[in-house]
Amino acid sequence: MEKTEKPESSRKSVKPGKTTTETQTTKTVAAKTSRTKTAKVKVPDEPIPPISPVLREEVVATAAYFLAEKRGFVPGFELQDWLEAEGTLQKLPSSRGRNG
Repeated sequence: MEKTEKPESSRKSVKPGKTTTETQTTKTVAAKTSRTKTAKVKVPDEPIPPISPVLREEVVATAAYFLAEKRGFVPGFELQDWLEAEGTLQKLPSSRGRNG
């Protein structure tokens, strides 16, 4: 059997994590063509119906849980987490003017 040599590729081998000029060009072109558009949201004229007290409490409890988790569940801040969660809920546009 004769041994045949494979022709050398004109591309250089690239280590993992490295990019070639070809790849960089592709990324640049893709970056220039992709644009994000900000959609305008129309606020409804009619009032938003209030949420039930039970649902509101569930939302506040969930938000307070995530605040506690963010702190690493350090004890002694339960009331602070609850009040901060309630305040955040009241700042949302859809919860203004509610007596929940």
